[in-house]
Amino acid sequence: MGAHFDPDRLRAPLLRASVRGEEKWTEVTWDEALGHVAEKMLKIKAEHGPEAVALFSHGIGGTFLKHTLKAFGSPNSAAPSFAQCRGRARWASS
Repeated sequence: MGAHFDPDRLRAPLLRASVRGEEKWTEVTWDEALGHVAEKMLKIKAEHGPEAVALFSHGIGGTFLKHTLKAFGSPNSAAPSFAQCRGRARWASS
């Protein structure tokens, strides 16, 4: 909940406006941001196949993204959260 109310949280999508490392960003619309991601994913798919894209998710958004990736044609998704946090907490409380 803290991230939701953080005054420094991102409130709109950003696209890099300079070379990597300069940390200059441009605020864009959701349509522009999603179009940019789709363009990049389709380029990867055309050049290397859909299996070249993988998802490592954590949290509630992972399910939606896993289905999206499967529809894209990639079976490559993992949720390392069990080993990183949930699993340890569950086994520690047993």
